[in-house]
Amino acid sequence: MKKIFFTFLVSLVFASTVWAAPPDNFVISAKDLYSTPTESVFPTTSPTRFKQNTDGKVVYCIEYNRLMVHDEDTANYVYKGAADPIYNAVLLNGYPYKSITGKTYTDYFITATAIWYIKEGYKMPTDPIFEGFEKADFETRTYDGKPNELLDKILQLVDTAKNYQTVTPTLTASINSTKLKGSSTDEYYVSEPIKAVVKGDGKDSVKTYMVELVDAPEGTILTDVNGNEKTEFSIGEKFLVKVPTKNVSVGSTEFGVEISTVAEIPKSYVYDPEPRSYTWVGHKTGDLQTIIAVYPDEIPLSTMLNLGINVEPPYNPPTGSALIGIAWFMGIFTLVYGFQYFRNMIKEN
Repeated sequence: MKKIFFTFLVSLVFASTVWAAPPDNFVISAKDLYSTPTESVFPTTSPTRFKQNTDGKVVYCIEYNRLMVHDEDTANYVYKGAADPIYNAVLLNGYPYKSITGKTYTDYFITATAIWYIKEGYKMPTDPIFEGFEKADFETRTYDGKPNELLDKILQLVDTAKNYQTVTPTLTASINSTKLKGSSTDEYYVSEPIKAVVKGDGKDSVKTYMVELVDAPEGTILTDVNGNEKTEFSIGEKFLVKVPTKNVSVGSTEFGVEISTVAEIPKSYVYDPEPRSYTWVGHKTGDLQTIIAVYPDEIPLSTMLNLGINVEPPYNPPTGSALIGIAWFMGIFTLVYGFQYFRNMIKEN
């Protein structure tokens, strides 16, 4: 029987630095903007405008003292770059990526106010547009001297953003045993079940992974645990490597198995209006607001398993002629030893 050992050497896991790009531009139309209900904001304050672009992407302004389009107007926004990490942390922990109160407009107001609070140096701005905000005491988390849940939620979001840490996604392979099962009388040498494991940011976005053989023996296949041959597997699903015994020679053979997938991580980007100047007919002329929007970055992940196979030569028992030779040698040895033994006995007597 051939003896075979299968050794998996897991290489370093890497994430490519080639990230999917956010759109170069988008459009905001005034008809897609909504005033939040009065119950969604502080008492006696003006409603906040719920903002989204024409693609339905929720966006936030970081320049509250500038204009936003009104009436039937539209504005073109052009990509500027990545947002400050603290704003990114607010958006990834605020609406719409996390539910704060379960109420859309309230969650939007909390998220927007957290951005303004941070931008002003961790205090509320005194701009006239924030009429009524002067009654909010962020230190005691009260409004007009009374406990206020909105203030508490805003500061909780700010604290979460300040302590937020990103975790680089990784892809590894999980396997219980490094030895193949089977013998030369089987059709295949079969590995233990192997599973791809994704950790870090974006892990929940990964639904499938691909497996590719690299310099494997001819006829090597990949299957699920039920024997279905395929190369794409659902995350959490295990796969097997099967090597035809007839194509494995005595000695050592090495080949690889590459596992790959793509993780998506939401990331915040800054967009500037183009042109910046805007005239609200019948009202005033001024500059439009800069906007933050979140888009997913696609991060390719891969890991390589280096598989080593060592097949020992089969054991060949002695043939008939070999057995005769061994018996002849043992007979001569016994005669010589016996003669010497009796000779020594005679001398002693």
